[in-house]
Amino acid sequence: MHHPRIPYRAGWAMPAANKKPTANQAASNVIDLFFDHLKAGALAKARSQIDQNRRLTIAEGLDGWTALFYAIHYDAPQAAQDFALLGCDVNHTDDNGVTPLILAAIEGSLGCVEILLRFDFIDIDTQCETGATALSNAMELGHNHIARALMQRGASILLGESGKTPVELARTSTLIQRDLQALVAMRYRQMN
Repeated sequence: MHHPRIPYRAGWAMPAANKKPTANQAASNVIDLFFDHLKAGALAKARSQIDQNRRLTIAEGLDGWTALFYAIHYDAPQAAQDFALLGCDVNHTDDNGVTPLILAAIEGSLGCVEILLRFDFIDIDTQCETGATALSNAMELGHNHIARALMQRGASILLGESGKTPVELARTSTLIQRDLQALVAMRYRQMN
């Protein structure tokens, strides 16, 4: 049971009436509040918390998402850039092996994709647990503008889930524009 004047949040350990919270309880409360802000889309509040405690850039939610994932989910390229520059790992994988770049491709966020592609050390061809890459997801979902940006940066056209490479997707998808099909075909010829 909690004190009626103290707001209770799930996951928070309530201190005894005359005791201060332990360091672990206080840290847990800060992290819980941080993820509450992120989940609610209050990215500016989360950024303010990171400014006060840089260790939050490595904090993970229950699903393995960091602050960078939430910025991408809310299609907030400036917040994504801020979080990455403050130390969020652009190659971090969530519990399903999804990276921020793969999520940006799935979400159709060209702004976030362009921000992430500015980082020289980003692994553009990471495959999630299903074998999908940012490029194969973008092409399968019809996000041609994102597929184009990824291919221009050098994404592999030979990787994809369950044998569906971007080459096959370009050949069979009615959503893929002709110029994108031509770009895939040109890249494929260059590799042979």
